[in-house]
Amino acid sequence: MAGLNLNTEFIIGSITLCIAVFVATLCVFPGRNRAAINWNTLHVLITGASHGVGRATAEMLLAKAPGLRLTLIDREPLDPGLMQRWKAISAASDERIHVYQHDLADGHCTGGTKAQAASLSSLLNGIIVSHGTPDILINNAGTVAGKFLTDLTSSDIDSTLAINLVAPMLLTQLLLPHWIQRDRGHVIHVASAAGLVGLAWLTDYCASKFALVGFHESLRQELRYTNVHTSVICPGHIKTRLFASVRPVLTWLNPSLTPEQVATTIVRAIERNRSQDVWLPWFTWNALIVRAVPVWLNDFGHWVMSANNFWPEDRAPDYCKRGWEPGNN
Repeated sequence: MAGLNLNTEFIIGSITLCIAVFVATLCVFPGRNRAAINWNTLHVLITGASHGVGRATAEMLLAKAPGLRLTLIDREPLDPGLMQRWKAISAASDERIHVYQHDLADGHCTGGTKAQAASLSSLLNGIIVSHGTPDILINNAGTVAGKFLTDLTSSDIDSTLAINLVAPMLLTQLLLPHWIQRDRGHVIHVASAAGLVGLAWLTDYCASKFALVGFHESLRQELRYTNVHTSVICPGHIKTRLFASVRPVLTWLNPSLTPEQVATTIVRAIERNRSQDVWLPWFTWNALIVRAVPVWLNDFGHWVMSANNFWPEDRAPDYCKRGWEPGNN
């Protein structure tokens, strides 16, 4: 745009901004369902199902239909009383709920992606043989190190990428041939608003979630001629133990979400039966505007929202504190 004058650049920038706001607004309002879902025949696979969003999603799905089946994966065991509670609220039988205790990153740190793929392939093959092919995959499991880049270890980075990015890609890849063959299936990735806007203290987490959003967008293009769908959910701060130490700011403008609110969004995504991007709460759509403004205005927005200050400052290295100068430790 070197040949354009300032007024022309301003007009083009303004038009781009208006288009971004309009498109982002479409993410807030629900669209029409592509086709009716028969809840009674669904087999849903959820990762990270023992707590938070995964657990809330499982409960909502069990209440949807008496024939719906769940396969739940988590590296931690389910609360002993949880299964009884689910049976009580939804008349669920042992044949409806299948629980697998498995670390999605198994093999990655010692054998890399190849070993992790072998571990997940063995797990998924066992699920398919015992309970049939899942119709829906909800990639919900996630982890965060909660450190500045200079404090991260290579193991921290390995773990974050293995769970937040590599596992969703591999599970989707393993299920895709089954779905394409029958021309039906839906993968839902639980990403994050931190996959749309970069935040301090979350370099590994943001990298994994940005990549997950990119994976979803690329896969959607590959599946454009099929009835196999891919959706991504990008929530803001959720009140779960994963971000228990976060200090939310400006909650009147960008409120924290409950696991139940995110679970409701996931269930609606299944019901709509089409590929979609869902950002919540409503203020998250401003991430599109961030991409349409200069860097200094982006940084100003971070300052106004205190977006880089929701972690305890005393845990930050000196170079991340205001007034830092080289040599002052």
